[in-house]
Amino acid sequence: MKKFTLEIKWAVIFTVSSIIWVAFEKTLGFHNEDIEKQMLFGYLFAIPAILIYALALSEKKRTYFFGKMNWMQGVVSGVFMSLFISILSPLAQYISYEIVSPDFFKNAIDYATQSKVMSATVASDYFNLKSYIIQGALGGISSGVVTSAIVAYFLQSKSEKK
Repeated sequence: MKKFTLEIKWAVIFTVSSIIWVAFEKTLGFHNEDIEKQMLFGYLFAIPAILIYALALSEKKRTYFFGKMNWMQGVVSGVFMSLFISILSPLAQYISYEIVSPDFFKNAIDYATQSKVMSATVASDYFNLKSYIIQGALGGISSGVVTSAIVAYFLQSKSEKK
């Protein structure tokens, strides 16, 4: 496990950042009066997420691989980071939607049904803590693997490219 200390560290940083992002969304009103814009604004989290992956893989390259990292080493490191993020995801979802923004699900259900985007049943099935925990864990792995592959491509050492 000591081999993955950096990945665990950056998974914690990512998790804390995602909770801060939710607090930022709430502060800007995207969890109540401007909830219709929340999904679009939420997509902007991709920017800090990619930055965190880049910083994590840069540190792994510099400290663990002593400046020489090939694409596969970067991908493996990023995949493990994604797994740790997914493990922390239920805690992040709980803190985000039970502590930081406890009215989010009610507001999202109300908006989705009033705007006729979803029926009340579909909205209730989608906007709840259990659903978001599952989405967070699975989405964390899938988007993390893709992000890792892309970031690792750009961070691989020139002499390690094949």
